[in-house]
Amino acid sequence: MILRMALRFVDAGKFYPATNCGMAPLSRDLARGKLKALGAGAAIVREELAR
Repeated sequence: MILRMALRFVDAGKFYPATNCGMAPLSRDLARGKLKALGAGAAIVREELAR
């Protein structure tokens, strides 16, 4: 949802989803989960844009 909202303000070709700076205090498992969710969300939006 947030990725789609951001695309209202940024051209898709210039948009690079990334984590915030809050990764350091997270456990490895939580950090991996956060990165996995970010990648999955980006893949969903990429697929939607390709249609």
